[in-house]
Amino acid sequence: MSSIPHDPALDSTLSVMREGYEFIANRCRRFHSDLFAARVMGRPAVCIHGREAAELFYDPEKLERRGALPRRMVTSLFGTPAVDTLDDDAHRRRKAAFLSLMGPSRLDELVRETARQWQIAIRGWPARDRVVVLDEAERVLAAAACCWAGMPLAAVDAAARARDLGAMVDAAGRVGPRLWRGKLARRRTE
Repeated sequence: MSSIPHDPALDSTLSVMREGYEFIANRCRRFHSDLFAARVMGRPAVCIHGREAAELFYDPEKLERRGALPRRMVTSLFGTPAVDTLDDDAHRRRKAAFLSLMGPSRLDELVRETARQWQIAIRGWPARDRVVVLDEAERVLAAAACCWAGMPLAAVDAAARARDLGAMVDAAGRVGPRLWRGKLARRRTE
């Protein structure tokens, strides 16, 4: 059996933060392998990529979700109890509830609602001096998701809700003020 490639960095935490989701794929390409070992946050980790990795990851006999995510991810982005933090029957029930909303027709509705919200936003841009695309994307995606879920945002609440949802995503994997903003946003949202 060949040995598993190792990321040569003493600790890859900063690279994970800088590259985000691409960290694993980038190294798998570099190492010509679907797995490699690294140190993340001072702890050994095995990083996996590809179809077989996904099948392994979703096999409840092989992996446990409880405690797998860093606490700061749970308290800012996911919330508790989240499908990503549950195991066994609790996980299956929560996942089934989410998947019941995600059939092709429902996803088509979400795509149409997102396009509609972008059209609404774009119509107002010519009258403005400045458009910040990230802020617009937060507002559009929040409005589309809430409308699609049957909870349309009132105009007075839309900007604040969009900022909170954006702050929760921005907090993922962060430390310091960005994490604190995300945690506060999670509390307000819940």
